[in-house]
Amino acid sequence: VRVEDIVEVRVEDIVEVRVEDIVEVRVEDIVEVRVEDIVEVRVEDIVEV
Repeated sequence: VRVEDIVEVRVEDIVEVRVEDIVEVRVEDIVEVRVEDIVEVRVEDIVEV
């Protein structure tokens, strides 16, 4: 990942994310993510990056 690539993300693009869109994420949806699911991410998988 080069610095040049990251710089391509413009502030204008980020600003397009509206508060209304974020608010649509309900707590019920987040709670559905179980600890078991997260644990499935193994250290071996991360090291491949």
